[in-house]
Amino acid sequence: MGQDGVLRGYEDTEKVTALDKYLATQEARSGAGRGLWRRSEKGTKDVDLLKRYYEEMWNNWNFDLASELLTDDFRFRGSFSVDVVGREAFKDYMRLVQSAFPDFHNKIERSISTPGEMVAQLSYSGTHKGEFLGIPGTGRRIAYPGIAIFNRSGDKFSAGYVVGDRVLLMEAILGPRFWLIRS
Repeated sequence: MGQDGVLRGYEDTEKVTALDKYLATQEARSGAGRGLWRRSEKGTKDVDLLKRYYEEMWNNWNFDLASELLTDDFRFRGSFSVDVVGREAFKDYMRLVQSAFPDFHNKIERSISTPGEMVAQLSYSGTHKGEFLGIPGTGRRIAYPGIAIFNRSGDKFSAGYVVGDRVLLMEAILGPRFWLIRS
């Protein structure tokens, strides 16, 4: 790290992602040292919990996994402007999404974690078949990016905050009409 705060030497010594450079720069600036935020690696408890949450619970609509993956008092804020507290309320939120997008799919693009916290970059996709935000099913395919931030308590998530690109979502649902409505 140079005096000007710019990370030096990475380009010449190894191929790294922009995320790696950013994390190293933030750690150097904060004085926190290596390891505060780290890339989540295959086979770690972090990744296993995240994969089970998205790939097993969400993508397969396995509501029973909520008791294994979420604390009793799990707090959640979702992209669809829904705040819930508790596993049962969260499962109701999942049912709301399922009723609008029966084939809703979450893809984990990458993740980083610290002890107690995890952040994931995601891609969402599905087909709008049921009512969503007052809009009847259109049969249109949707795809949009998002990010999720989770807090952990032991081997379970205790809180989740998810933000998806709702403009892309609404544009996919409404097609060209989306822009006419906005005018």
